[in-house]
Amino acid sequence: MLASSFTAAGLVAITVAVHAAGFALVLRSFMRSHATPPTQFWPIEGLTGILMCGLSAGFLFALVTRIYSSRRSPKPNPA
Repeated sequence: MLASSFTAAGLVAITVAVHAAGFALVLRSFMRSHATPPTQFWPIEGLTGILMCGLSAGFLFALVTRIYSSRRSPKPNPA
């Protein structure tokens, strides 16, 4: 369970890092060219942020559920 939790956390971290790096590169290129940023891509940026938020919330919910269910389950008696 711990290995899968670390794997999921790593995937979330990679997703956030790729998103942040891509957004930084796009903003840097617009600042250098002194052009106005295209407003047609802003909805895509918003949707990407919403999806990342949902991914993080899902991971947190799964982790809390797993921890809570492991504490509530009865332990077997050694015979």
